[in-house]
Amino acid sequence: DLYMLDTRLEGREEQNGTLDTSSNRTILGQQQFDWLVNGLKNSTAQWNLIGQQVVMAPVNTNITGAPNYPNGDQWDGYRGERKKLFDSISVNNITNTVVMTGDVHCAWANDLPTDTYNSTTGAGSAGVEFVATSVTSPLPQNISSLGQLAENFIKAANNHVKYINVRNKGYYILDVNKIRTQADYYVVDRIDSPSVVQNHDASWFTLDGTQHLNVSTTPSVASQNLRGLQAPLYPRQGSTFTKIITSPNNWESVILGTYPNPFWDQFAIHYALHETTDISLQIVNTLGQVVLSKKLNAIEAGVYHWYIDASSLGKGSYYMIFKTNNKTQKRLLVKN
Repeated sequence: DLYMLDTRLEGREEQNGTLDTSSNRTILGQQQFDWLVNGLKNSTAQWNLIGQQVVMAPVNTNITGAPNYPNGDQWDGYRGERKKLFDSISVNNITNTVVMTGDVHCAWANDLPTDTYNSTTGAGSAGVEFVATSVTSPLPQNISSLGQLAENFIKAANNHVKYINVRNKGYYILDVNKIRTQADYYVVDRIDSPSVVQNHDASWFTLDGTQHLNVSTTPSVASQNLRGLQAPLYPRQGSTFTKIITSPNNWESVILGTYPNPFWDQFAIHYALHETTDISLQIVNTLGQVVLSKKLNAIEAGVYHWYIDASSLGKGSYYMIFKTNNKTQKRLLVKN
């Protein structure tokens, strides 16, 4: 089961530092908190994946003496509600909780410690958290310049933080199966210009039923018989041309998205029209040759998905040219 949260706007109270630990301060809002807790409690899925915006694990910056939590923008500013969530997970014997986070421009892998957390065994962890770094935007220079020193300091002050990388940009791939859920972290060599260089940096996993992290020396490898398969483009609709909603008359004709990209045999165009118009679609190869052409007549104003069978195309890069009566738009597409 996948739960997508909003920790920015929907229900959160304004940031108030990290001194106020009242259990009434909320980052989710009562309605969203109840929705999450009830969903986790009643789930029959093996894995519970939670997607959200700000770091959930505590981040202490004081190695000696009383803990110091400087970032009140993340869950450290709402410690009372975090404890209520962790307590609910414990009381209801909810297992296999995996949190997926962004926000802080660096990569992390964390246990989610409760009051009884044991960093050696992992006991007392409410779940695990995988934090993705930013795509290109760097950390403040005073942090990233410290590099390994900053990472060692953070891990020394937070024994539930198993991995952190403040030096590199990249991404992680989350691989879920019946035995474990694993995040494989990859880093790129530069962010100031396009590059195809990437390297495996670290892998961390949580075994079924354990709720804490273990290190892996090797990344996951996709099953060969699954390579090339992709999820349905629009699984709830069998048709290949679907009007979703009617748009206001003042909308511009616009492509909202093309996906997946890269694609295998087919892709979808999500677009909006502000008036009735004819539509033409051309796929052009790198030699400027039109290799695929489609046309629709008198399509009414609205928001649409259009599914394109491109199985006849070879692997490579293409331009998609999308024309209405009064506008031409282009997108770069890649076929794997």
